[in-house]
Amino acid sequence: MMAQDQDRTTTTTVHTITTVTGNTIPNKESGKGATNITHRLYHVSPELARIINMAPWALTTRNQVSKKLWAYLKAHKLQVPGDKMWFTPDNTMQPIFGQQRMQGYHMMREEYMKDHLILADKS
Repeated sequence: MMAQDQDRTTTTTVHTITTVTGNTIPNKESGKGATNITHRLYHVSPELARIINMAPWALTTRNQVSKKLWAYLKAHKLQVPGDKMWFTPDNTMQPIFGQQRMQGYHMMREEYMKDHLILADKS
């Protein structure tokens, strides 16, 4: 009886979602969209797409947007030299974040992203 128990294995079918950026997101729920907030797909507004170098209304995740925003800050040297957690938005970022210096980890707050990350339909 012990040998039979050891031979039994459990398999889980994993479905994936592929974003426009080519990243695959595992989804264990058959036929449903990803349930974890970090795996939900969003359309990006044209203003945000300009910053993160994507096509307007392309699908992506919040995690990917955050990574691309940080990459933009570093590439354009917008971080404050003495404290890299702070940055001053350039002209491209100002329609979303305004002109004032701000902390980088605030970029993904709902107050900034509500009009620029639109949850994709679940159909």
